[in-house]
Amino acid sequence: MAIITTGNNFGATDAVTNTKLNDIANAATFDDPADETSIEKITSGAGLIGKLGIKDEGVTLAKMQHIGTDKVLGRTSENTGDVEEVGIIIGSSGDAGLLFDNDDMLDNSDTAGGSATRGATQQSIQAYTGSLDTEPVNLTLLNGAVAYGADYEVPSYYRTRDNIVHLRGLLIGSTANDVVASLPSGFRPAKRLLFSAPDDSVAARIDIHAAGNIEVQSGVSSYNSLDGISFLADGS
Repeated sequence: MAIITTGNNFGATDAVTNTKLNDIANAATFDDPADETSIEKITSGAGLIGKLGIKDEGVTLAKMQHIGTDKVLGRTSENTGDVEEVGIIIGSSGDAGLLFDNDDMLDNSDTAGGSATRGATQQSIQAYTGSLDTEPVNLTLLNGAVAYGADYEVPSYYRTRDNIVHLRGLLIGSTANDVVASLPSGFRPAKRLLFSAPDDSVAARIDIHAAGNIEVQSGVSSYNSLDGISFLADGS
């Protein structure tokens, strides 16, 4: 079907004149073809732009491609190329997802063997911080040191959720340079630490070793207090 209808034609013997050409051009009209694959008038209404949905606000949602559940338009294939429909599910296995899947995340309840590249989940963070928090454990006293008495806190240790080890309690029977107890792995400092601790006459010095030993260095007296000793558990 013709797109332009002239309305006038040259006869077999008509001379080509500017008047004749002007008459044909001025009388010409544009037709909207029935075949929508043909070139149309580009107008913002019923023409090509209107049919594509490209209006003042851009491409409309109705004109976009249908897409599967839990999918997005993107590309996961190697090298550049056409847009693909790719997975977005967080929690599936394999490498097909655009975002994190189980292969990229730490296990929800186990942070053992943590990774520098795998992402943490809310559950794995909670599991890790929860594993740091401990109830008080009585120290096994050594070299003649014993708990002071029933009216006083038993020498003990515990670790809080922020990975800080706290000592508490009152002991008696220590002598200078004696190891009075030892802390287990996970409750030790990275380097040797020195603390002042009260006794019955002067401030005693108590050292906490990287190997876990608790040593009374000075201030030998009838008792030594462990209260107030705390440190970051960043050793072995």
